[in-house]
Amino acid sequence: MTSVSMKGKYFIYRIIKSIDCNGHLLGRGYATVELKEEISAATLFQKLSPPATPKWIQALASIVRDPLDLDCLRNRTASFVLFLEEGHNTYAICGGSGGIDIQQFIDSEFGLDIVVRVIPPSAVKLKRLKGITGSISQIEEVYKGNYNYELDPRNWGRIAKELLGDVTQEELRRVLGLDLSRSRGIKLHGKGGFSINRSLSLNDIRFLVNRFERILREQPKFNILKGYSEVTDKAVKRTLSEQINADLINHYNSYCTRPDEWSEQNVGISAGEMRDVLQCTEFSMTLKGQRQSIADFELGSLFEKLHGSGVTTLSKSYIDQIRIIGSDDDGNEIIAGSLRHFICAETQIGDKVYACLEGRWFVSTAGFIEQVDQEFDQVLTESAHAIAAYGLPTWNLDASRTKTESEDEYIDRICDKTNMLKFHRNHVIIDGNNKTEFCDVFDIRNKNSILVFIKRGFGANLRELFAQARSSGLLYMRDERFRADAQAKIADVLKSTPSDIRRPALVMAFTDHALGRQHTPLKERLTTMVKIDMIETYRYLKRDADFGIALCYEIAHS
Repeated sequence: MTSVSMKGKYFIYRIIKSIDCNGHLLGRGYATVELKEEISAATLFQKLSPPATPKWIQALASIVRDPLDLDCLRNRTASFVLFLEEGHNTYAICGGSGGIDIQQFIDSEFGLDIVVRVIPPSAVKLKRLKGITGSISQIEEVYKGNYNYELDPRNWGRIAKELLGDVTQEELRRVLGLDLSRSRGIKLHGKGGFSINRSLSLNDIRFLVNRFERILREQPKFNILKGYSEVTDKAVKRTLSEQINADLINHYNSYCTRPDEWSEQNVGISAGEMRDVLQCTEFSMTLKGQRQSIADFELGSLFEKLHGSGVTTLSKSYIDQIRIIGSDDDGNEIIAGSLRHFICAETQIGDKVYACLEGRWFVSTAGFIEQVDQEFDQVLTESAHAIAAYGLPTWNLDASRTKTESEDEYIDRICDKTNMLKFHRNHVIIDGNNKTEFCDVFDIRNKNSILVFIKRGFGANLRELFAQARSSGLLYMRDERFRADAQAKIADVLKSTPSDIRRPALVMAFTDHALGRQHTPLKERLTTMVKIDMIETYRYLKRDADFGIALCYEIAHS
């Protein structure tokens, strides 16, 4: 193959159903071009777009004597797709609009499959991402000062609309075996391919795809949950929105019938940035211009207020009018938006699972759900030993035996009767109005000191639990000022400082607020989005800090 360099910006993808792709290109006006005899296992398609009138022609036509003189000013775009056969795979090198024209035939995970096999997360510079489980709560960068977004592996749990990674030249040289200079830049483009800027010869490209083949036979260096994509079909989104209305109405009817036994299932409320929820001390809702306080940022608290206000039927009109506000101690609004903005839902149609977050729908296949469940089982297995060696008192029912005691009641009770210190609602100031609990309970019953984070309920409550552990746990381990403030609070209560207080263990514990469900496996009671959040939190804490983690500690009811 010739060594003449190709200059400009072009893209490399791996193709599925290459025969169908060839026919598709021919149908879009591409034509095949005969290659030299020595060029084997390759096919070239080219296309020249019809002449198009630039938008600025109209402005020029108003100032020239004869507008016909401008007829020569027409834009045309040249595009190509070069298919290279390598092993059992077909790769496409594209220029112009060629990459756009073959998108439905590319392996949408090819870029990620290469990344997880050769490049550590620290070598990828992330620029723009969106999350399926929302924006994971960041470590307080203002307080820490040296927080580095490039080294934050939590981002790998997010769905990349465009996973734009500038990989270091040293890393590329080692991994791809090419002597790359500044003019030979390669970076990830989306989840499905790579972009090449400036010049590489076709010999280099052939070498590159050969290297890809070898890399794909290696084992991944780290795991990444992948499989979600955003729903763009308006008819599908309309159907899913109607399903949400029906589910919300059915949920409310169930709550009104038996409020003590109602539990959040496939529909709840959640915020994209759970760190904002942690900053709120008061929540309220507005309906028909009337603002009323609600107990917490959860669907059950919203239903409780509506039911107490005499709303017997939840209609679509009500759903559209409800707004939710979260405020801090000074009355400043931290979160505010329509109920629909905060809806977090999951529904299955056929073999596809649809998830809604912040008004946007994502879809996955049953294969992705299976992958999540496998990862979830692995987390439970790894946590099992720590859980077996650690115990918290059971969660009591209230006097009527119809519901569980509140989170405050549980924490007060176990701290009164055991050698555990309560720090629930005892905040450490971070910066200005920002503050957070460094833990709910500091456990010194055993030899090791343990930071314990506790929640009652599922859905948004669990996501809040994970966000708190990520934020406070890592601040405690990594930030000297935060740790010193937290240790001062411990010393003030304990009147001494435990020797192992610098590197405690960390436990996230929760109870199912619904009665009669604990015999059902935990995996079957959680939505996929909550399981993803749990998996990513576990990975993050395990990878970024030396915690003894019992992530999935479910407290039994008494």
